[in-house]
Amino acid sequence: MPTENAFRFGEDDSLFGVFHAVEAERSDCAVVFCPPMAEEKKSSYRTFVETARALADAGVSSLRFDYFGTGDSDGHFTRFAPGRAVEDIAAAARTLRERAAVESVILLGLRLGGTIALSAAGRAEAGRVLLWEPIVSGKRFFDLTIKRQMMRRQLIGGGGGESEEGIVDLDGYPLSREAADEVGRLDAVEAMAGFDGPVGLLQISHTESTSRDSKQLIDAGGDRLAFHAVVCQPFWSRIDFADTSPVIEWTLGALGAGA
Repeated sequence: MPTENAFRFGEDDSLFGVFHAVEAERSDCAVVFCPPMAEEKKSSYRTFVETARALADAGVSSLRFDYFGTGDSDGHFTRFAPGRAVEDIAAAARTLRERAAVESVILLGLRLGGTIALSAAGRAEAGRVLLWEPIVSGKRFFDLTIKRQMMRRQLIGGGGGESEEGIVDLDGYPLSREAADEVGRLDAVEAMAGFDGPVGLLQISHTESTSRDSKQLIDAGGDRLAFHAVVCQPFWSRIDFADTSPVIEWTLGALGAGA
């Protein structure tokens, strides 16, 4: 029967993770979940857990974890930065290889977590990367998030943007100016060019028509990229229940772990 074990790992045990272990591996790979950031991380938590449990039932071990400065890992959110997150993903991959006793580790990232996973794939020696609706342009993501926040605050009153010197208020999360600049420089197309392994791209939207962002990544990935689109609610931006079974089913199939 699969088990879930919370533990600490990484330098000075600064990272928190949950290892979804199986009694007998029925796959030669294991999966590291790379979460998005801020409110999107909170909203996608349930789907990550459900996916990890579905993988465990299919005989695939996985590791869910929090980047440094987020969740139950050490550090304040002002210490979060994409560059450090890349190192955290590499540490998670090393830890999972040892715990699951597998050679191949697959990175699965959602939204900004997908973009960071692509950037970390080489350092993590990933066998493959699976992307759930990744952010193509970090700058566009950041600008839209701030714009949405400021519009919301205009309706209810209050300020927005930089709350104190060197700090950017990102939907209630105090991000350092340096980290905000790093987010703005993230580019999934460039990251794709830096990883020569296979990539699975899942578009998650209200339509199966290929989006502009997906087309950019398809062009960048070429023959090594496998694309699929599912109609599903954007569960990373909702606080109520969303049926994410199409996402989980695709992921199981992509890993050869389907029924």
